[in-house]
Amino acid sequence: MISLFFLPKGRKYDIVFYYPQHFNREKGASNPFFDRMIEACQKKKLSYLLVEEPDYTTRFPRNSHAIPFDFCWFMVLVLRKTIPLKENDFLNRERRIGRLLSHFFFRVKAKNVITISQSFQSILRGAYPQANLYDYQHGLLSSGFVAYHENNQVSKQLTFNKAQLLLHGIGVKNMLKQVENGSYFDEKAHVVGGPLGYQNLHSSFNNQILLTFQISTSHTRSENKKLLEGVLKLCEQIKKQNLRTTLYLKEHPRFNNCIDVTELYSYSFVKKAPPSLKECFAICSLHITEYSTTVFEAISYGVPTILSAFIPKFNFLENEYLFPSVNEIIIKQIEEYNDVSFYKHQLKKQTQWAQQYYEPFNEEMFVNLMRR
Repeated sequence: MISLFFLPKGRKYDIVFYYPQHFNREKGASNPFFDRMIEACQKKKLSYLLVEEPDYTTRFPRNSHAIPFDFCWFMVLVLRKTIPLKENDFLNRERRIGRLLSHFFFRVKAKNVITISQSFQSILRGAYPQANLYDYQHGLLSSGFVAYHENNQVSKQLTFNKAQLLLHGIGVKNMLKQVENGSYFDEKAHVVGGPLGYQNLHSSFNNQILLTFQISTSHTRSENKKLLEGVLKLCEQIKKQNLRTTLYLKEHPRFNNCIDVTELYSYSFVKKAPPSLKECFAICSLHITEYSTTVFEAISYGVPTILSAFIPKFNFLENEYLFPSVNEIIIKQIEEYNDVSFYKHQLKKQTQWAQQYYEPFNEEMFVNLMRR
């Protein structure tokens, strides 16, 4: 794989894509969030670089088509230790580091830079001060999971870096516009759609359920224990009711064995889910989760979702996104999905809801934005 250091100085690229390794979630270790954008670049003759930030804790593999950022990443860690941090001056220091490294590693020119999860955003702004800097939405936005706003204010990182947003749907943009000074999002947020299309793989419940549990390093140990206890309680209810179902468990990308879940696999009806979500939804016709973007991915394959609601603070899909839930316990909802008319009715309601927040990828909008 080529290194950033060896790229010809001054070469111009329409787009530099930058992302952390743990987003390589598709077969072939590709990043599903960037895949359609890269296809659009290839189709419309836009030049691009794909740069991958290492993650030495993830189980997801490296992308052989991406330029590794490892050495530069280590240099950033060293410089963070070396350059003194003045009070409340983290973003300025990041930008200074980016400017410094631009003489050695970011020697190519970029018209646009696109990140995911705002990774190294201030570093990249320092390296490319004249570029259009975008962050592509990758997860759920809510009052409890701050990324683009905090305390009802536009994120300082966004305004400091003059960063723009690429969003999945108009519903997300409308949510962001409600925060104080939301006019920033009115101008700087662009709806280009998500990495989803819509199709129906199932017309009825086949007793195969995918459960995407949200146990991860992003939560406290107490929260993870409550999530595990909720799934164990559900397993006990399935066993007690003698439901003829199979429960496929899919771990969160940042699970990293942060808590022992082996007890779940002691139930005869519990299995480990296939690595690919597409495979999961080919098998399973019903989805259960506490909260997850997998809600939208499930619906895009024609698979309705039940929200587990084990922890009230995580119930923002109902409270903020207004997810069309059924006000019944999980086990009762599973039984109701055996009714074909109920299954189709819920799927239709959830699909209409989801399309506000996850529109199909709009290639024309994306290409026009990159060519501006």
